[in-house]
Amino acid sequence: MIIFKDVIMVRSLGMCAVMGVALLLAGCMVGPNYVRPATKTQEQFAQPKQTEFTEALEAASAQRINPVTWWAGFKDITLNRLLAKAASDNLSLQKAAVRIAQALAQLGVSEATLLPTVALSGA
Repeated sequence: MIIFKDVIMVRSLGMCAVMGVALLLAGCMVGPNYVRPATKTQEQFAQPKQTEFTEALEAASAQRINPVTWWAGFKDITLNRLLAKAASDNLSLQKAAVRIAQALAQLGVSEATLLPTVALSGA
């Protein structure tokens, strides 16, 4: 009896799936008298004038922004103070390389304890 109920359930689920797909496909169908609407399109899209680009380029090159202190152009005291603190607190590349070498040496010392040891004693 259980097998019969399972077969009926599978068939009804299959029929529901087929009906669902049929309804979805019918929803995408257009009517038999469909007329495509006419749309106006321009022959050429509007493009900005070349003078707008040259004016912006000239204005940017006239300012001559310093790549090292580019943030100074914002004229924000808090930002200037934060970046000065970050520059003073950060390590140089040479100091960072020395710290990495030091950490690798300490790693070698700690890994040496995993190796077997030999001890001699005179008695």
